[in-house]
Amino acid sequence: SLGTSSDGFKLIGSVEQLQSIRDNTGDYRLISDIDASETSSWNNGSGFETLFRPDSSKNVEDFTNSDGTLQTEDYNAFAGVLDGNGYTVSGVSVANSSEEGETGIIGVAHNSDISNITFENISISSSNTNSIKTGVIGSVVNSEITNVSVENSNISNNSTSDKDIFTGSFGSIEKIGSETTSITDVSIVNSSFSSESESDGSGTGGLVGGTVNSGSGKITMESISVSGSVTGEKNVGGISGVTGVFYLTPDDSTVVIEDSSSTASVTGGIKSGGLIGLLREDTQVRNSTASGNISGSRSGGLIGRINGSATISNNSATGDVSGTISGGFVGVIVDNTTITDSNAKGNVTSTNISGGFVGSTLNESEIKRSYSTGSIEADKAGGFAGYSQQGSIVNSYSTGSVTGRSEVGGFIGRMYSDAHIEHSYTYSS
Repeated sequence: SLGTSSDGFKLIGSVEQLQSIRDNTGDYRLISDIDASETSSWNNGSGFETLFRPDSSKNVEDFTNSDGTLQTEDYNAFAGVLDGNGYTVSGVSVANSSEEGETGIIGVAHNSDISNITFENISISSSNTNSIKTGVIGSVVNSEITNVSVENSNISNNSTSDKDIFTGSFGSIEKIGSETTSITDVSIVNSSFSSESESDGSGTGGLVGGTVNSGSGKITMESISVSGSVTGEKNVGGISGVTGVFYLTPDDSTVVIEDSSSTASVTGGIKSGGLIGLLREDTQVRNSTASGNISGSRSGGLIGRINGSATISNNSATGDVSGTISGGFVGVIVDNTTITDSNAKGNVTSTNISGGFVGSTLNESEIKRSYSTGSIEADKAGGFAGYSQQGSIVNSYSTGSVTGRSEVGGFIGRMYSDAHIEHSYTYSS
């Protein structure tokens, strides 16, 4: 049984006590470091049993009230408080091959507050085709995560299901209704993340596989740092695999990443970025940096592909980028994006199209007061942009050398009639 503190917290001091918690509205506090290395031999090798994994046949939105709170009696997500009290949980092993739903130490945290805890040498793996969210916490919904570290850990999902698979320190970060989801002061240190899913909507990231905002207000990710490696087949990012709004939502619905950084190497199939693999819509990225090397089709030093409705300001990408359509800052911009006061310094190589800052801009977008300095080598290459079909580039410049075989330009490789360049220049050779 668990002891109780004077302020009502249930106290956890061993891995057996951690595994035993069942009250999904309880307030818990660690009272010592916990060495959970013995869990690798538990349950015939399946390890630690995921806490608070709801019935996979239940849709979380059906059990979320209009104000964003959870119907805790009917949906077994963790809706309490976990105060790590500055202690470390190490050596937890979870190997899920049979259970449906979320996989992690905690399956779903909904309306919860998790803080002041380090997870070290954690191994989370899933191969079940119906386990779609894998992480130290499988899914974070309408919750606050503060001052949490994940160190020297390995998170993987080996399912080749055609379902959307999210893999990261947190499999997914979600917001439903008017509640806020806030992730602040989280450090991911020397950890690896991988997924084999080839579904177009899947995502793999050092912090989060994918974000889902289906309510008003914001999901915020602030003061995040990531180091290690991230590998996947679709939508792979140092911080987030897929970021943005997934569903028809109120006009004030948005996702914000700010004051964050990643040094992780990113290796992906399609849409790979130093910070974000695929940026869907209604996302702001501010004051952030990415310095890891990036490879993959539609790859960018900061973002692989931007679908639209994005505001991106005061960011920097310094890693080298390689792929099919590649840019030192962003691989492909599809529509309705504003980028200001940003730079790309990595070298860019491509088998098709590359630009020192952006590989290709397809529709309306605006890039202002930005620059690139890396060298560019591709079939079709531009010092700043490989292709510019529409939109504008204003008060920007490039200085890197450009090498190409066709459609090569010091500033833009190929510029279409609907594109607009103003007060911009190149020192590229």
